Amino acid sequence: MDAQADIDIIEDICLTRDPSFGRVDAAELSDALTALHDQTDPDGFILSAMRCVALAGNGHTRIIPNPAIRVFPLRIVSVGSELAASKEGKTYRLSAINGTPVAEVFDRARPYLGGTAQRQRVIGPITLVWPAALAQLGVNIAGGITYDLTDADGNTTAAHYAPHTLTEAAPLYPISETGTLQLRATPPQVIALPNFGPNQSPSLEAQIAQAADRIRSATEVPIILDLRGNPGGDFLKTLPLLDALSTDWHGPCCIALVNKFTFSAAIVFVALLRHRLGDRLHIIGEEMGDTTDFHAEGDTIDLPDTGAKLRYSTAWHDWKTGRPDSTTEPEIAAHMIGAGDLQPDTAIELTVSDLQQGRDPQLQTALRIASNA
Repeated sequence: MDAQADIDIIEDICLTRDPSFGRVDAAELSDALTALHDQTDPDGFILSAMRCVALAGNGHTRIIPNPAIRVFPLRIVSVGSELAASKEGKTYRLSAINGTPVAEVFDRARPYLGGTAQRQRVIGPITLVWPAALAQLGVNIAGGITYDLTDADGNTTAAHYAPHTLTEAAPLYPISETGTLQLRATPPQVIALPNFGPNQSPSLEAQIAQAADRIRSATEVPIILDLRGNPGGDFLKTLPLLDALSTDWHGPCCIALVNKFTFSAAIVFVALLRHRLGDRLHIIGEEMGDTTDFHAEGDTIDLPDTGAKLRYSTAWHDWKTGRPDSTTEPEIAAHMIGAGDLQPDTAIELTVSDLQQGRDPQLQTALRIASNA
């Protein structure tokens, strides 16, 4: 295949435009870029490109295969330290693929996935339904694939998919993965903040204004903010809510619910909450999808030969110590503060069983702490 246009774009990003590659060994990066020329089919090229770009170790910098590939028709998402699968409206725990424990298969996928271990668990499940990836990961896909799925009653079934069942990946695996398998009910005392991105209805600005109004209407009560599944967006547009919390609200505690799908601008929002509220902020959930220092901004480029996308970064964010560098955009640097590593104050991982049984121990803990405050 001729993928020279894609190669030229990837080389430009890796060698000149994305500062997160500055920490990559030059010889290792050169070998990875050279390997792109050896690929003979689109899926193999995309996998090679994923491995190359993942060397940056940056959660925002990655090859996105979703719009360019076909997969077995099973939606898999990470739940805590487990993997859940959705089939015919039911949620199952995924334990094995063609007889191989799924944890082993997933660990083999990590070199193709950028960012922290948590970020890899967000973006990685697509590799478990992608035939070319499964073959690279040592799974024999001749004749199809079998997933061992366990239901809420502990019964395990073998879900088999033949090659002719392959379908486009994008409808099952959105680029901005939120980890949603089931709609989550939001109690009236909780403010849901699911997305800080554009093109929402109502608009992000309207959502933030509404949340700020709620804060100002109940200035002495505990607040619960649900940022689970929030993939980020523009933290600057959330400043009115932060202002309301730090100037108008005087309650005993603000609880932030987070998980591995809490990413990018949503992490920045939590960092600013910590800075403004101090010990009144209580973080509940699991480790978020990135550290508090990372490269971001940049853009997403369509790769014309394969149809995949390349997400690259251009600016340094340091919300751990509050130190911008020469790549940090001025409007971001103006708000940059040191908030530490933002590990949960109360660490709780959901399990697949929680989903199957309709439990939400993270939310229930938040409600209990708020009630006792």
